[in-house]
Amino acid sequence: MPSGDDLLKSRIDSIEDRLQGARDEAAKALASTPTDERAADYARDEVSKLVRIAETSLKELQSQPSPDDLDALLVVKNRVTFVHDEAPEVHRRMDGARELLQVLKESRPSKESKEFERTIRKLDGAESSWADAKRQLPMTKIGIAPLVKKHAAVTKDKIEEYTQQMEKWAVEQKSLPFWDYKTGADSAEDEIAAAHRAQRGTTLETQRMLHLAKTFEFPHLMERSLEIEDITESERDIAKELWQIARDTQAFIVEANKTKWSDVRADVLEEGGKGFMKAMRKAASSSTRTRGTYVGLLEQIKDFLSTCPLVGFLAHPSMRPRHWTKLMQETGKTFTPPYEDADMRLQAVLVLELHKFSAQVEEISD
Repeated sequence: MPSGDDLLKSRIDSIEDRLQGARDEAAKALASTPTDERAADYARDEVSKLVRIAETSLKELQSQPSPDDLDALLVVKNRVTFVHDEAPEVHRRMDGARELLQVLKESRPSKESKEFERTIRKLDGAESSWADAKRQLPMTKIGIAPLVKKHAAVTKDKIEEYTQQMEKWAVEQKSLPFWDYKTGADSAEDEIAAAHRAQRGTTLETQRMLHLAKTFEFPHLMERSLEIEDITESERDIAKELWQIARDTQAFIVEANKTKWSDVRADVLEEGGKGFMKAMRKAASSSTRTRGTYVGLLEQIKDFLSTCPLVGFLAHPSMRPRHWTKLMQETGKTFTPPYEDADMRLQAVLVLELHKFSAQVEEISD
């Protein structure tokens, strides 16, 4: 003979078949519970939620916000939207809860079934309050219409003012220290993190304004502010990526400086420089290519790339002592040339800033 749990599960399955999508939430909850006690807990909790929804809806729809209380008006207007939009879902949940309670009541002895009768009466009360709320809905809409019109006009003005503030904020963001290449990678990283934290407050205010715009049915008025936030955040991410490329570029040059002059390969140096150039151009957007971070990094990589072929000229076996002497004269800097220092490193040549003397170097190496 099947157990009580088996009979309960059978009844629940039949409910699910009959009610299909309208009852599937309750049926799924029961299908995942191994005992009828858990099913009962679910039913009681669901009814409590429905009672709160119905009673709160009726109370808020019957309230009368004062003319100057925007927050109170928003509560009522949002409840109007909720009751209008969520009515089918609330009815579905009430029907499902009633069917579930009936199954639980019939599966228990008469004495225990009284508990479910009390819960069913609570559900009756919720359905009555919900019906009252639906009847109240059109009257509430009419009642708050003048206030909605008044506050909508005020909100439009506030959104226009906020958009102007956001335009100013966007300009300020473009002049933050991390957009100056002189800031350096470490400080720039801190500045980017600080800007990110600061934007959280701006984002919260933007979302509050957007909520108001949606409530009064003109969300399109917030499009520019949202666009500014998105662009600013995107550009900050670009700055972060550019500074990482700057770190990688500097690390590459530092490592290259350690190379013995006899082991220097100008083509390898140039290939590395071109890789960084490609990466930074890919990372940047058209709007960030005029910023100091991009311009400074671009100049550094270009100078390095201009130096690479000159290093190749100087590394040619045809270089003689007189050539090195002439190089020191042209650059105004002295160093121990490789024919006197077999351990000379590339750094000794890179510090000469050869890109500033390209014509002289080419002439010397001819």
